[in-house]
Amino acid sequence: MAETDVLNPSFDSQMNPDYPWNEVPPGEDLTFQPQAGGLYTRHVISNGRTFQLTWTDTPRWIADRIFQWERQFRYSFFTFMDFERGRAYSGRFLDKPTKQITGNDRWTVQATFQEIAQLPLSQYAGDEDEDWDSFGAILFPRQVSTDLALVTGAWTHNDADGFSIGDPTPAPGGAYHSNTTDDIAEWLYFGYGFRLYSALGPDLGKVEISHKPYATQAWTVLATVDLYNAGAQPSAVILTKHDLQLDLHRVKLRVTGTKNGASSGYKVYADAIEVIE
Repeated sequence: MAETDVLNPSFDSQMNPDYPWNEVPPGEDLTFQPQAGGLYTRHVISNGRTFQLTWTDTPRWIADRIFQWERQFRYSFFTFMDFERGRAYSGRFLDKPTKQITGNDRWTVQATFQEIAQLPLSQYAGDEDEDWDSFGAILFPRQVSTDLALVTGAWTHNDADGFSIGDPTPAPGGAYHSNTTDDIAEWLYFGYGFRLYSALGPDLGKVEISHKPYATQAWTVLATVDLYNAGAQPSAVILTKHDLQLDLHRVKLRVTGTKNGASSGYKVYADAIEVIE
């Protein structure tokens, strides 16, 4: 299966082609003129949407990788993300890409991607083939524009609070924290399910965790987690969600303004999310 083979897995991937690109619709209407009588029309379904993609003035390694994807998936398929519209397409390059040199080891590459009609866009990660060791994309809130998609409210960033499983030194990027009711932090990622991390401590409150696919309007509340612990604990998994389809997902944290009776505060962390790819 190639649905997990994603050409451009993130908003800031260097494999993203120039936007916008030319799209040819998946079908066409043909009008026939009989020898007698009026015109009649038939709708002809093609093999799926076709996109004319261009990577302008790109490094040689990207050009080589595009050519490699055409060879690797010539008789199969891979996933191509349209992040502007929150869509995933499964298909392949129709033919060998073309390239033109633009500078020292710089190339402009063009390729035609065609969606394969009726091919599943996504599948569930089943327990029988799920490999938890395949967790790999650690998304820190260091770059708000990419990893932590949205922060609203009075969140404070602290480099000393970051993701630090099995290591007393926090990972680069640190974490955000807030104790203001209804403050929101959101992650945006492409993949299957996720594991959410947070520190625990004597001054922490309760956090509400919600999820929705990117193109869906309604949020689903997954859990409200109590982050209180009598002693300070390094970041650990506080929620695991693995029954999600391959898609573009949003995960939202909300400061509830509630706490365990033994806690001395209401603080909540937005630390790290780990993605099933």
